[in-house]
Amino acid sequence: MSRIPLLMTAAVLAAPLAAQSISENVAPNNGLTSGAPTVFLDLDIQNPLGINLTHLDTFCGVPAVPFTVDIWLKQDHYLTFERVPAAWTKVATASGISTTTTTISTAVLPTPLYLPPGQYGVGLQHSAGARYQGTGSSTILTTVSNSDLSMTLGASLSSTLAAPFTGTSLFAPRKFSGTLYYTTYLGNSGAGFGFFGPGCPGSMGASHLTGNLPQLGSQFSVTIDRLPLSAAILLTGFSRTTSQFGPLPLDLSIFGAPNCPGRVSPDVTQFVVGANNIANTGFFIPNDPSLGGVQLYQQAFVLDPGFNSLGAVMSDAVALLLGL
Repeated sequence: MSRIPLLMTAAVLAAPLAAQSISENVAPNNGLTSGAPTVFLDLDIQNPLGINLTHLDTFCGVPAVPFTVDIWLKQDHYLTFERVPAAWTKVATASGISTTTTTISTAVLPTPLYLPPGQYGVGLQHSAGARYQGTGSSTILTTVSNSDLSMTLGASLSSTLAAPFTGTSLFAPRKFSGTLYYTTYLGNSGAGFGFFGPGCPGSMGASHLTGNLPQLGSQFSVTIDRLPLSAAILLTGFSRTTSQFGPLPLDLSIFGAPNCPGRVSPDVTQFVVGANNIANTGFFIPNDPSLGGVQLYQQAFVLDPGFNSLGAVMSDAVALLLGL
């Protein structure tokens, strides 16, 4: 399930202004024009307050059609995980109308995608084919960098929208031909909400957190899905690296939850009850400028009796950037 709903409107199809970009916008000489291929790259976000991805330029394999680019993330790097569906989380969908196979097509996110500092493998799955730069027999990957992030390219995989990361044709190295556009807090003081690490699946699969942008003077709301008891304990913290229990992530295997990582310092805990396997909660953010740029982290402790010895699993983890 997409973490940010796709809104096919005229406003979405008009690319917004973005303060900064990173590009490997070389002319494509190769591609996969059938199905919904995925192009892989790594991002290393070095800006201490992260970035908000707004839209991207790419090359499509099918001209003059509405198209989408599903954005999938995993922690660290994509390499060796190109055909491991469980390793990936879909975090956003950008949309546009393709031009030709040799000219740039722009896909716009309905809501900026926040990427907090860290390393991510990225899969860009194109619904209308993908054109990219082949590198022949070379095994050298290309990295482009600026003061906010670096982008290392990459590989491509044949796939379908219904079954991503299961294609038979994997080509590497291959270079994403395009540009990522983004804003920073220093540039526009914008709020951010985004995934930074996976949890562990329970009896209903992996639980996800979705939320609106946490802006000063407004109500922030978060939804937790795939709850067997329609209940969870939401953890909110100021750190994703350390807690009163030690360094993060914390391996919960010792408590009876194998392969379950605790990724957030539990500075504030809230018992949340919902219905139909979903629960919602939130809090009001004071309109205090001193809170601008504060980063928070959230993860849900999902009650799942009988699934393991702990009787619980962990949702994925998200980062919040409070914006003006």
